[in-house]
Amino acid sequence: MSTVRGYLRSSRPPKAWRERGGSEGEAPLGIESQRADIRARFPDAQFYEDRFRSGRTARRPGLIQMVDDLQPGDLVVVVRLDRLARDVRISVALEHTIETVKEARIVSLAGEGTSADGRTDPTETFIRRVIAAQAELAAAQVSLATKAAFRARRAERRPTHGRVPYGYSLGEDGRLVEVPDQIAAISEWIAAGAEAP
Repeated sequence: MSTVRGYLRSSRPPKAWRERGGSEGEAPLGIESQRADIRARFPDAQFYEDRFRSGRTARRPGLIQMVDDLQPGDLVVVVRLDRLARDVRISVALEHTIETVKEARIVSLAGEGTSADGRTDPTETFIRRVIAAQAELAAAQVSLATKAAFRARRAERRPTHGRVPYGYSLGEDGRLVEVPDQIAAISEWIAAGAEAP
């Protein structure tokens, strides 16, 4: 008898969401909303989850366990294909492992390149690859925008990642100000060949 295996993945919520005190499960693609969507269609699904894990890496304990547990005829259900991967190479490798090696099927509740029963044809496979490429592009664009924002903050001498580095304090205008004693200590550590704290 086949088993329905629901896979749930969430990335770390944006900082603004965390600062508002929002619960990760309440986010549009939070773990709990994904679980509810899958359970509504497949009440007996077994769930595997990866919280705060990027879709751009395959090193996800929940994903690895789900793939290990797959048996021929099982269904892998996701709310959207980008929950499985946000990298074309990972997406293609997962698709091959799930469908060819494990003889299971993938179903996306959003209907992206999968039929209702998970059976695929060449057109659906092509659609999946396009969707995987779009997910990879979206993730890369977010990464570029984040790096650009950090570069701009550093250029303005503003802290990044919400912390003030050793050797600096936060001025009244929110900009980093050097602390002479700490900067001198860092210089001494470097001269002595030690790593600064």
